[in-house]
This record gives sequence, C-alpha cells and structure tokens, in this order.
Amino acid sequence: MQPDSQHYNRCITILNQSPLFKEVEPCLLSYETRLKAELALSPQKEPDNFYIVISGRAKVYVYNPDNGREHILFLIGPGDCFDLICVLEND
Repeated sequence: MQPDSQHYNRCITILNQSPLFKEVEPCLLSYETRLKAELALSPQKEPDNFYIVISGRAKVYVYNPDNGREHILFLIGPGDCFDLICVLEND
C-alpha cells in the first residue's frame, strides 16, 4: 500500500485493530477498490491474494452457466475476509 494513497491511513488504522495484521509491515499490503457489481475474482483469474473487506459489502457466490443462477455462499462486510486458501497453498 502506498503511503501517499488517500486511503492509506484509514486502512492501516483498521488493519491495526486486528491481531492478525497488527505486526504486518504496511509495505506488504496493497489496496484495491471495486465498484458495485464489479467482480473481484473470476474463474478465469487465478487467485493469488487474500482479501479483507475494509468498508462496504461483498457477495461470494458461484454461478451455474447451465441455468443462469447464482448460489450465494457468503455475504461479507467490514472486517471479513475471503480467499484465505490461496495463502495457505502458496509455495
């Protein structure tokens, strides 16, 4: 995360409240914003990041192309995370 980012102080303050991230160097963190209805991940994109919701909400779901329906797995909000498996599987 770049110290000159307008969101830097807010994100670092929120992450420092977590026992998991209190000791993590800020230079190891990155920040991304997503617009409403914008996909953060897709099956075509290989996940290699661990995501934490700082503000807003996110829907984690799987899509069935055969019938066009989506099955919601989780609705997550501030402080929640997803894609932890990629961190555990990383060599």
